[in-house]
Amino acid sequence: MLLPYTPFPLPLLIPATPDPPEITNVQTIPPIAELSEDLMIMCDVVDDDGVSSVKVNIDGPNGFKLTNVTMNNDGGDTYYYEQNTHYNI
Repeated sequence: MLLPYTPFPLPLLIPATPDPPEITNVQTIPPIAELSEDLMIMCDVVDDDGVSSVKVNIDGPNGFKLTNVTMNNDGGDTYYYEQNTHYNI
């Protein structure tokens, strides 16, 4: 005896949205940089899937060109960027 076909709903599989990286311990030295000062930006970045690169946007007053640069890795979770170029506006 054949049983009647009864369709059943298949579970809908939605890929999980990956959690964003965790960015902590953000520091700038000096806290507010003048145009003629060197600048260091540091932060710790961790991600369950690993971190391939970290970028920072640097903005300033009128006439300053927005800078988007890749930060350096110290070999651990800390990333840093040193700005030794001084701008004249």
